[in-house]
Amino acid sequence: MRIRNLLACLFILSLGVSTITAHSKQSLSPSQTVLAFYKALRNKQYVEGFKLSVYEAAISGLSQADLDELAPDFEETFSRIPENIQIQSEKITGDSATVFIQVDGKPVESVSLIKLNGIWRVGDRDTLELIKKQGNEFFFNTRMLVNEQEAADLMSTIIGSEFIYSTRMQGKLATLEELVKMGALPDELAKGEANGYRFQIKISADGRAYEAHATPLRYGRTGKLSFYADADSGVRAEDKRGQPASRSSPAYEAK
Repeated sequence: MRIRNLLACLFILSLGVSTITAHSKQSLSPSQTVLAFYKALRNKQYVEGFKLSVYEAAISGLSQADLDELAPDFEETFSRIPENIQIQSEKITGDSATVFIQVDGKPVESVSLIKLNGIWRVGDRDTLELIKKQGNEFFFNTRMLVNEQEAADLMSTIIGSEFIYSTRMQGKLATLEELVKMGALPDELAKGEANGYRFQIKISADGRAYEAHATPLRYGRTGKLSFYADADSGVRAEDKRGQPASRSSPAYEAK
């Protein structure tokens, strides 16, 4: 599944209920399940919320330490869930259902559900199969995909910014700090870290060439790919188990 599709899936789920017993879950209609799901996530009851979806297997096996680590990511995503979600209609076809919702007068959105063991779950069968394969590594894998894409985007920004800077400054190149100060890079990069990655720009002794590196802060948790970039090579990436990539690394291809 391409990362944009995966994120879109998670986002629509992030558009509701204390702990729900097995008996009460069985009695929930598709519309009730959707509302309960959204409400739980909005109230930071992530375990309870995801148990109402096909993501149950991804959340159930996580330790408290894992949940604590993922909590900031969940909060950033699900804090945007609106308080009032209006159900427009629902359509049930066998063990599949679609609930049509509207938020703040915006266009109607559809939410897919499937029935598993007699209980309606938010999500679809393709996502369920993905969860079965990845299990409780799913959320960490998703986070790494997002971090890696954002790191690659920042490396591309560095290339473009260095080109503009050198053109204006008669060939002189900018440090990471200078690129941040001029607004070319996010403020958080002033300390050299962003989105689970550590960034560095090395300028040659004559000041006419540079190498940019991005390596995961925690290999296997915040990212797996290491990135390299310079004016001639573009963005390159390779799984170096946390060590820096190089000019000989393969060209980066978005997933």
